Amino acid sequence: MERSAIRDKFARLRSRPGLRFAPSGLRAGFGRADRPMHDYDAEYRRLRAAGLQGWAGQQHERNAAHMAETLARLERGSFPKPPARVLELGCGNGMSWARLMARRGYDVQGIDISETAVAWAEERFAEMGLSGSFRQGSVCEMAFFPGGSFDIVIDGSCLHCLIGNDRTLGLREVRRILRSEGVFVVSSMCGLPKSDEARANFDPRDGHLLKDGRPYRTLKPLADLAGELMEARFEVQDTKLRVNPWWDHVTMTCRNSSFPLPLAGEGAERSEAGGGSINEWTR
Repeated sequence: MERSAIRDKFARLRSRPGLRFAPSGLRAGFGRADRPMHDYDAEYRRLRAAGLQGWAGQQHERNAAHMAETLARLERGSFPKPPARVLELGCGNGMSWARLMARRGYDVQGIDISETAVAWAEERFAEMGLSGSFRQGSVCEMAFFPGGSFDIVIDGSCLHCLIGNDRTLGLREVRRILRSEGVFVVSSMCGLPKSDEARANFDPRDGHLLKDGRPYRTLKPLADLAGELMEARFEVQDTKLRVNPWWDHVTMTCRNSSFPLPLAGEGAERSEAGGGSINEWTR
């Protein structure tokens, strides 16, 4: 896409009512690496002890169906085909994107901050006879992966778990390990909180949901999230927005951009489909 066309899309988005942009400093991060404040390892021990399928708990099968629909849609386009190399960020116990793509014949790897989750993923893949490799570590520091290692990097609902400057670091690492023609699939909370509970635990200044008074999730308006990705030099090519009662969730398909991009957000066109609104972004 020509740079002038991108600027035009940004201008259209900025003029749309109800969409706002945070200052660029907020999109770029908060000036330091903020490591996880939530005890993910303890949470995975609890989930496993309760006999649940994974992080989504009782919603696991619903989420798996949404992922299958998304992958089928992506594969109808120019998405890399099996046995392309895939990395899932925040893979958990491997029962989400990693399992789905391994069954489709992709060469799957996963990374998660929780040792319990990684061990669980290895066990589940062995039980199901699936091939995959999992590593414990931070998505902000993936030096163990050489540059250009992956055809596809999938955000396993990990990006919205990153706080402050960790988002900048994580996106920088994704760009480094993604091949030049690779695809980055973002799966993230977005918008503003809608439920009473979410609004009561939201810091609008920093765009954080709080747990026990501490930042727990990053929740950005869609326009700000798009701008953040483009500042990180990803070109957003396609977007699907799922509207929920608590906050919205977006799936964005991105590629490495080959040229510098303006510091702003991408355009969006809204249409009604079924029981919710779906945003489609195209180049």
